Amino acid sequence: MKLRIGLTVLVSMTALVWASPLFAQQHFLTDPRYRKTVQDDLAARMALVERSPHALFSRLQSRLDPEEGEALEFLYAYMPLSDLADYDGLFFLKQIHVAFEAKRTFPWGSQVPEELFRHFVLPYRANNENLDSARLVVFHALKDRIKGMSMREAVLEVNHWCHERATYQPTDIRTSAPLAVINTGFGRCGEETTLLVTALRAVCIPARQCYTPRWAHCDDNHAWVEAWVDGKWHFLGGCEPEADLDMAWFKEPARRAMLVHTKVFGRYEGPEEANVRTEKYSEINLLSHYAPVKKLVARVVDSLRRQVSGAHVEFQLYNSAEFYPLASGLTDAEGARSLTTGLGDLLVWAWMGEKFGYKKVTVESTDTAEVVLDRTAGSHYSEQHDLVPPIERPPLPATAHDGETNSRRLQAEDRIRAEHAATFMDSAAASALAAGASLNADSVWMFIRKSRGNWRAVAQFITEVPRQARYWIFPMLSSLADKDLRDVSYGVLQDHLGNTFRHAPLYAEKVSPADYILCPRVNNELLVEYRKYLQDKFELAFIARCRKDPSELVRWVKDSVKVNERENWYRTPLTPRGVFDLRVADASSRDIFFVSACRSFGIPARLEPASKQPQYFDGKEWQTVEFGSARVAAPITGRIILDRTAVPGERSPVYWVHYTLAKFDSGKYRTLDYDFGDSQPFPLTVNVEAGHYLLVTGNRMTDGTVLSNLSFFTVAPGETTHTALNLREAAMPMRVQGKIDMKTRITGTGSRSAVTLSDAAKGKGLLLAWIDPDKEPTKHALKDIEDLRQTFERWGGGVVLFTPGKPSVPLSATGQPFQLPLQVLLGTGSLESPLWRGLTRGMQRQPQARLPVLLVADVKGDVYFLSEGYRIGVGEEVAKTIARLKQ
Repeated sequence: MKLRIGLTVLVSMTALVWASPLFAQQHFLTDPRYRKTVQDDLAARMALVERSPHALFSRLQSRLDPEEGEALEFLYAYMPLSDLADYDGLFFLKQIHVAFEAKRTFPWGSQVPEELFRHFVLPYRANNENLDSARLVVFHALKDRIKGMSMREAVLEVNHWCHERATYQPTDIRTSAPLAVINTGFGRCGEETTLLVTALRAVCIPARQCYTPRWAHCDDNHAWVEAWVDGKWHFLGGCEPEADLDMAWFKEPARRAMLVHTKVFGRYEGPEEANVRTEKYSEINLLSHYAPVKKLVARVVDSLRRQVSGAHVEFQLYNSAEFYPLASGLTDAEGARSLTTGLGDLLVWAWMGEKFGYKKVTVESTDTAEVVLDRTAGSHYSEQHDLVPPIERPPLPATAHDGETNSRRLQAEDRIRAEHAATFMDSAAASALAAGASLNADSVWMFIRKSRGNWRAVAQFITEVPRQARYWIFPMLSSLADKDLRDVSYGVLQDHLGNTFRHAPLYAEKVSPADYILCPRVNNELLVEYRKYLQDKFELAFIARCRKDPSELVRWVKDSVKVNERENWYRTPLTPRGVFDLRVADASSRDIFFVSACRSFGIPARLEPASKQPQYFDGKEWQTVEFGSARVAAPITGRIILDRTAVPGERSPVYWVHYTLAKFDSGKYRTLDYDFGDSQPFPLTVNVEAGHYLLVTGNRMTDGTVLSNLSFFTVAPGETTHTALNLREAAMPMRVQGKIDMKTRITGTGSRSAVTLSDAAKGKGLLLAWIDPDKEPTKHALKDIEDLRQTFERWGGGVVLFTPGKPSVPLSATGQPFQLPLQVLLGTGSLESPLWRGLTRGMQRQPQARLPVLLVADVKGDVYFLSEGYRIGVGEEVAKTIARLKQ
């Protein structure tokens, strides 16, 4: 009761201060109704945090003008728990100061409607990135550069500025902060777009990060940016400047998408259709901006055909060998749940309790899909489904633009980025660093090279580790992902190595102390200095009891940390320190905290690699923790043996490419996160918890269609279950798509004499590719070819890559050359060259000149494969075509 009264007084006093004559200035929230709603939501948020609300929200008591005060209220009311736990009020107040300064600085600031400023300029977060002061840095870097520009010109210029600092390179799932991306010089699409959204908002241009969570026609996903310019939203690629808006390379693939969406911070009342709308955020559906759409209704009934209200529904799309939930929700009173989606195939999965049902749906020909809850886990059966993506449509008309000028700018920006990379520590300096610390020079250089722009933090750590602890430098750095090396702070490295041995690691002779005690990384949380903090917060007697019996810590976590899944809506984990301070967290953050606390106490702990359940090692085996019941037990296991008859010369199936395993849990099958590598031999034995399982396999065809197989089975305790891992093959023979003249002569790099394509084919066949090494679609294709290098070398046919400029080995964003097959020839040629026109004269369908273009022909010049533009997994499709040519 005292807490509730105190919170009410705090909010009321804040409102009175802003209403006084001293602060009689413009409101940020001009609608009294909306302002009252925000204040009510803030009071509810403050009541949730029982431990120290006055400390957390102390900035609200500062003497702020109404604009800034109401903006701070808005942020506090709706920010995810991770931000409330891990960043202080001054951080958010600085974000607000710069947002309003930008609004006053740029002429379009007065034109941005209040609602758009509130939801698409003020919020400091673009997605699930680590937060930093990028808004402040970018505003001061750009305010003079874009002075005098129109809003459209400013958007384009900001993207050029971003490209000067970062380009595309695949990285892991964790999203680095914008300044870390700049420091590194590259990022994946989710990081490039986070940087661009942050930069646009820094100059008061409404911006949002848009995602197709999974493609339908190929594996993987993609993110881009929408910017609001003069009354309309426009799209552009993050750190991928074009000559104008709405002309990015992903425009055509997006026309085949099944969902494009974005999260919106706070209570949003905009006009867009919302797949999710809560008091904290909305998730709005933007697909109709890009592709033909249709509203699909899923109606859930029981075995007696009675409508089921409150059932869970997922609209699942095949991608990366699993059925990924694009959207989900509960059925209404009529048993219905709908989604506006593209015109491809989906699997609609519904459940209530342990009963479930599913149905494969072709959206274009279906208005309502009835799903019957008539199944329970435990049946053994297999079934096949062909999943067809939206069709590839004729390309939209090209937009007239000055492409040459833009290309020259991109090249100049590449040089600016290269100049930044040239400031990184080189191998000679790394060797001197190693000598000073009496460490192996090659190992030191490896870690320094991986750290890129973060080399100072890593070098300082290596230099300042005491002599008696230097043995642990390499194990410590090896326990971290490459991305961690690029953005971890010196303080984090020092804290974790410097305080690991305050409590001697247990069972170091049985499990790796580097991986399960020393390593600060548990999942994808922000790395902070939590080890000494937790060691100091808990009494030594309690730590001693936990070391003797870790279930003591299990009980403390269960009793002390309140789980709330709704409040941490961005799903960015709270740090272990944040969980301890706030004592409210989502379940995933709670589990990370438990593992981190164990490690801080010297107890080996981890998240189980496949299921992500928290575990600790008790000296004999890994014990799984279930916080719901505070139960601790060694998992009851069985074995799955995946049987497969090897085909000579065929690539072994790869997890997350050709197959996945999923375990039944509360009405649905949840995919297990295994990494078996790219050349796993079969039969494959997998130790798993006893339970009900689903094996999904898929074989993607050149048009994007997937031939899938679903096998349901059970693994009994202590038993072995054999399951066949079969990839369905296309029944139709390959179709000739045209013919090229194999007498055409080409000159490769370093060669003085020309050779014919027939000579290059070496009696085996030919892969020709026209590429633009600086663009993301080409980088994906080159990475695919690199990954399948041995397959191409065993084949022995010709591989010719044509680039627009002087031919050279393409480089990744790290500056390292792609490891391409040994037989690769590099040539010069564009899609406007006589060579291209001559080769494609005999094609049944004229290519539309969307790079990269890949073409596979046999020794006679018959073309059996043609791919244009963005296509994840194109290397796999080329390899399958080559294999069938050999047959």
